[in-house]
Amino acid sequence: MPNIEIHGLAINQARDLRFEIFSVFKNEPYVKDIVVTIFSTQVLDVNGETQPFLRLVNDCQKNTKRIIGKLKKFGLDIEHARLEKFYPKANVSNVPRKKVSYPSAKQLRGRTLGRILIKMGVLTREQVHECLKIQASMKEHKKIGQIFIELGLVNKEQLRHALTSQK
Repeated sequence: MPNIEIHGLAINQARDLRFEIFSVFKNEPYVKDIVVTIFSTQVLDVNGETQPFLRLVNDCQKNTKRIIGKLKKFGLDIEHARLEKFYPKANVSNVPRKKVSYPSAKQLRGRTLGRILIKMGVLTREQVHECLKIQASMKEHKKIGQIFIELGLVNKEQLRHALTSQK
């Protein structure tokens, strides 16, 4: 599964780039296997200048040159990292899982959704603030939890736990 990571862009720029990336690959037979991960990070050079980049991480080298060729159109530096092993969802049962423990519902009750997810260790303050900016800039209102999901910042289980704890 090719994973295209976006590093060093503001969340709204990264979100727009994600849509452009999928648009570029829409006619490729492997498009259904591509995922785009947005990292909410600052990437700075020695002079403090922003240096955003893309990173391609994949375990199969079959389409690597083609993917990199298409990514070059975005004018960003590109890193390529070979993935040693990929465990698809169907095979994940063989991988040991760390038990996740969140603060108790009593500790989270009455807080905003963003604050709960911060307390749970799922999101950072910066990620919540970026998503709130995105929400405020939208023409049609979207619930903040839906924005978290769409950007891949939380999964449905985390959102469900946070919403349940909020009541």
